[in-house]
Amino acid sequence: MTTIETLAAVLETHHDADEIARVVDAYEFAKAAHTGQLRKTGEPYINHPLETALILADLRLDIHSIQAALLHDTIEDCEHITFETVAEQFDEEVALLVDGVTKLGRIEFETQTQQQSESMRKMLIAMASDIRVILIKLADRLHNMRTLDALPPDKQIEKSRETMEIFAPLAHRLGMSQIKWELEDLAFSHLNPDKYAEIAQMVQQSRDERDAYARVVMKEIDTALREVGIEADIQGRPKHFHSIYQKMINKGKDFSEIYDLLALRIIVDNIKDVYGALGTVHNIYTPMPGRFKDYVAMPKFNMYQSLHTTVIGPVGSPLEIQIRTKEMHRMAEYGVAAHWRYKEGTAAGSFDERLAWLRQMLEWQTELEDPSEFMEELKIDLFQEEVFVFTPKGDVKSLKRGATPLDFAFHIHTEVGFYCVGAKVNGAIVPLAYELQNGDRVEILTNRSTKPSRDWLNIVKTSSARSKIRAYFKKLDHMAVPVSAEELERKEKKSDTTIAEHPKKRNRRNAGIQIEGLEHPLVKLARCCNPVPGDEIIGFVTRGRGVSVHRKLCPNAESLNRSPERIIDVNWDSDSQAIYQVEVMIKAVDRLRLLHDVTVLVADAGVDIISSSSYAHPDGMVDMRYLFEMADLSRLDGIIDDLREVPGVFEAHRMMPSDLRH
Repeated sequence: MTTIETLAAVLETHHDADEIARVVDAYEFAKAAHTGQLRKTGEPYINHPLETALILADLRLDIHSIQAALLHDTIEDCEHITFETVAEQFDEEVALLVDGVTKLGRIEFETQTQQQSESMRKMLIAMASDIRVILIKLADRLHNMRTLDALPPDKQIEKSRETMEIFAPLAHRLGMSQIKWELEDLAFSHLNPDKYAEIAQMVQQSRDERDAYARVVMKEIDTALREVGIEADIQGRPKHFHSIYQKMINKGKDFSEIYDLLALRIIVDNIKDVYGALGTVHNIYTPMPGRFKDYVAMPKFNMYQSLHTTVIGPVGSPLEIQIRTKEMHRMAEYGVAAHWRYKEGTAAGSFDERLAWLRQMLEWQTELEDPSEFMEELKIDLFQEEVFVFTPKGDVKSLKRGATPLDFAFHIHTEVGFYCVGAKVNGAIVPLAYELQNGDRVEILTNRSTKPSRDWLNIVKTSSARSKIRAYFKKLDHMAVPVSAEELERKEKKSDTTIAEHPKKRNRRNAGIQIEGLEHPLVKLARCCNPVPGDEIIGFVTRGRGVSVHRKLCPNAESLNRSPERIIDVNWDSDSQAIYQVEVMIKAVDRLRLLHDVTVLVADAGVDIISSSSYAHPDGMVDMRYLFEMADLSRLDGIIDDLREVPGVFEAHRMMPSDLRH
């Protein structure tokens, strides 16, 4: 059984006597506070916070964290202990950590999904405030899982499933492999005890043979490394039952085909020796094609760095070898717990960069109101596999496996995503739905006149990109709510939309419109629907800015009809030579020089192009919109017919009211 002396002995390796004395004070305080309380196991309750503190001591966390671990249940379970009590007895930093852990469990909901969702939201916020709160919570969960047998079977299943879906992936995200592997194996033993026992038996049966083989290999590698002047610590890698089970299920492998049943780690002093050791290993054993991964040059999202290679060993059996520095090994074992201690020092920037994913998760989680949707997105993001791609400048970016160029665009910057019209991968145009592969070089093509499409929600694979697109359309939908006539009038005042007229007969006051009983009225054609002669139109009397003319089928006409006293009959002036604006929609199969061919045709027709935009669909199709200025509208049909003849174009038409609603 763990005692305070056990904890103090561990702390002695990296803390001074004064700090250890403060931990002993916290222990005595917690022991007194929990007097008379027992755990489900029947042991004194103080054993749980003591074990939690020991887990954090093994991770070499600071003294405040160790104190908070000892005190983490006092505010919640002991009525006479308050935040102020802890702050006064110790200090406010310890009290804040204890309070942070306490608040993670204080709320009741109607469903377990709601409970989980709110708990995880609070965890994300707590992590952003002080990562140590979550480290304490993970240690707390780990000890609870070690003693799970004391709970009823249904609670064992519930806690194990929650551990497998949330806490183990969270430890993985934080780079804490020690915690992650143990949480998974403990949960696995309760969720699938028969399979757990079967794998444990198979591992045990082959253990002696593997150990003998490992000793031979370790001696050969050590000798070869010494010959080239590389000092190394060569270790066997622990076998984790859940990992073995996952590889057997997901890859359809037999137990004997799992390469890392026999795995070694080579730990050296510096990066130069990492690559030197790799060359030495490949010199004595044949590497297996496609089984080399360089996580040193391209670290994983959770700070993990190492070289991985699988070779054919001395008796023809596959052997997985990991090569890393001592510092990389410490980071691989302790993850963010190792980084936290440098937060206030020179490595603070690096620490913040490595937790960038946390800020992204906080960003998108606020957009999801449905608890079940939030939990599903969270589970996917916590345990995602990675793909490494390059920017045109050669910078490495890590994305979720299955991510698309559109995900990449939003990862670079929100505006790059919003203005994305296409992408090049390794120099070739690809659909936006293309699945990025390791090593791809990605270049995003943008156009500032482009707007996002709702179809993008079916293309992106990352929660961050999805949340940004949803936020855009949420804001757009809010703006698209039918406005009052007064609001519409205010909007129209902000932009000068008075129609231009032909230079030979410039009359800005009537814009080609006749209004019975009025001579030379001030008239403007609404930009929202661009009416032209031949369209059914209505007039709307604005305050001080004349008459605004809309197509009767304009989406804004519904708002205008709410003020019938300001509606006025208007007609087209057949003698007018005004210049009108016309918007044309083109749908085509995307191809090289399509934009050039369309633009040249329009220019050759003597039509002025005011603006244009395009959107490339993932299926290879493209939508193009052009705003023209024309005096002779009789030519419009001919121009549209010519556009339909452009190779690849299968549809061209003037924008209709139905188009304007999308």
